[in-house]
Amino acid sequence: MTYVGDTVPAAVRQRPLSELMTAFALGTAVATVVAGVLAHYANWRLVFALPGLLAVYLVVALRRLPEPPARRQVHCSPRSAWSCVHGGSGT
Repeated sequence: MTYVGDTVPAAVRQRPLSELMTAFALGTAVATVVAGVLAHYANWRLVFALPGLLAVYLVVALRRLPEPPARRQVHCSPRSAWSCVHGGSGT
């Protein structure tokens, strides 16, 4: 979600975030069914080994993503933290 927030403009961010959250929900549901089938027909150890292998693959794949451009950082003092975070007058 952080990558979407850093790379997609705020005006059009709703659709990519909705698609990402839908993928999370569907992935969880499908993974539960697939894990049950694998445990039934293969071996329960495969259910734990497969996510580990996929995690290694994702580490390699995500490292290849381009780094989003750095944003200008705003330094806030503890006194002005409320208005700095909320963009208001501190009320």
